[in-house]
Amino acid sequence: KIDMADKQGDLEKLSESLRKNKDTVVIREKVIDTLHQKVNEADSKSASNSQESKSYVANLQNTVKRFESLYQSARTANLTSKKDYYRELDSLYNKFLSLENQNSDSHNVSDLKQLSLSYMSKRMEHINKLISENLSAETNDTRFIKEDGDKIYSALISQLNNKF
Repeated sequence: KIDMADKQGDLEKLSESLRKNKDTVVIREKVIDTLHQKVNEADSKSASNSQESKSYVANLQNTVKRFESLYQSARTANLTSKKDYYRELDSLYNKFLSLENQNSDSHNVSDLKQLSLSYMSKRMEHINKLISENLSAETNDTRFIKEDGDKIYSALISQLNNKF
């Protein structure tokens, strides 16, 4: 009788233990539901960041078009006008520097911004070289700077077009 009472007690403990395991499974299901909620929140945040990135890229594209237009005017202008255009380029460059992308986590947008800064710097270096040497036309020295800027500009435009 004692052995049977012990076995019955062991079976009851095992039964309670199994019931507890079922509760654990329910808790894990709730954790999974929480993970699904986090994934859904991340998806909606990602969609929002994507929209911000598109807006930023569109703004960047407009800025680059305006900058290139000013650069082309400065390149062909007389020396006095080159100085005026250079000031406008510098102003636009500084305005671009202050432009913030709310989606700062986006590596692609960050790369675009760096490429844009490199392009603008090279274009300004070209105009500044023409001004500092009192040149209205190209020389071999200035042509190399211009060609470097052309390569960067081409790469930038290609990347901007791929973002849309």
